[in-house]
Amino acid sequence: MLLVVGALTDVLVAAQTRSDLDTRLQARAAVAAQLVEQGVRQGELVRQVESPTSSRS
Repeated sequence: MLLVVGALTDVLVAAQTRSDLDTRLQARAAVAAQLVEQGVRQGELVRQVESPTSSRS
């Protein structure tokens, strides 16, 4: 029984982690699109999108 609970926990944590990563990726893509529309140069765009605080939306 403990093995089943452990395996189920691993599956749920992995699914949540994938969901969190997908959400962050979508947010960064949206920021990048906004920056491109604003005419931000490539180097600055990369710097802003890679920044840990790149949630400008």
